[in-house]
Amino acid sequence: MIKMIKKGEIVVKADDFGMLVEELYRAALRPKGPRYTQEWLDTKLREWWPKLDEYCQRQIMCAIEVAILLDEPPRSGREPLEYRTMWEKIVKDLRPARSPFTIKYCCDQCKVEDVKLWRQSNTFADYIKLQCASCLAPGEVVNEKGKFTDPSYGYETDQLKGCVPAIPVGDTYWGYTSVPSQDVEWWVALPTYKKS
Repeated sequence: MIKMIKKGEIVVKADDFGMLVEELYRAALRPKGPRYTQEWLDTKLREWWPKLDEYCQRQIMCAIEVAILLDEPPRSGREPLEYRTMWEKIVKDLRPARSPFTIKYCCDQCKVEDVKLWRQSNTFADYIKLQCASCLAPGEVVNEKGKFTDPSYGYETDQLKGCVPAIPVGDTYWGYTSVPSQDVEWWVALPTYKKS
């Protein structure tokens, strides 16, 4: 079916549309970026959201979440995030659910389930061994967010004895720097140690 375009209309490929929308919202998140009304930004994003591919949706969601995180705490010389409440509502309403997974999520050593687990980094999924904090780092104190202070670095990290959080997706694991925020939140919410 051929659709005639009206005077003043433009045609873009779906991929290009997604990139244009992404760039518009990245610009709107910047201090002193283009000025759009809160109502326009909210209405248009919700209207366009179903038309965007998953990649563009993730990029936009990531940009919004980073802008919100950078807004806390207020910093000298940094302007507060404009329309913060709207951005938080957009994240709540449009962010997808946690990624489903099919693997058995338990410590390979002690078989404990329903706790945070770590895995080797840069290892093929078939060879990954999952370990809980008790088995991976006995004697270390790992907090409820899955972090501990590594004496060799002197700061808090979620990497433990060279291993990274094991956050499953499908029949494998997310790459350390690729995990969607909703999946990170799932992992952080798991207990670090089995309750006695």
